[in-house]
Amino acid sequence: MFRRLKFGLMLFRPVELHNIYNCRTGKDSSHACRISCICTKGNYLLCLLLLGNMLTNTTLTILILHLTVSIIGAMVASTIGILLLGEIIHHALCSQHCLAMGANTIMVTKFFMLLMLPQSYPIGKLLDCLLCQEKLIWYNQEKLFEMLKMTEPYNNLVKEELNTI
Repeated sequence: MFRRLKFGLMLFRPVELHNIYNCRTGKDSSHACRISCICTKGNYLLCLLLLGNMLTNTTLTILILHLTVSIIGAMVASTIGILLLGEIIHHALCSQHCLAMGANTIMVTKFFMLLMLPQSYPIGKLLDCLLCQEKLIWYNQEKLFEMLKMTEPYNNLVKEELNTI
């Protein structure tokens, strides 16, 4: 679950969420608005999700160890379980709908933010102090033009509009 939350919440920077909110309509705009308040807590959210993911993986391994007889069997079973359930299947199912997934699990995220506050907040604050503020991505004219050319098959811009930009 924490991996899905990480995928749904950490993929978007606050500037991207602002653009989605302003440029799209319907559910995407609503989803962007719902998760923007949490995504501004970058390093705290990152620490929360990574610690939760680590706790989940460790707990799964310990549970499987109690169910099996050998340590090797438990290692193999937990590795396969984490790989299949936590990585492959999760990525295949969630990669297309990460914005909606982040928005629909916002209450669960807030619950875990409160629950794991003593562990994740100090680490996130330390990272904020060490790494400073998150850098915004700015585009000059050439970079913006190249990005628009890359999306040419998917956008409705006419050649004249592209040349104007």
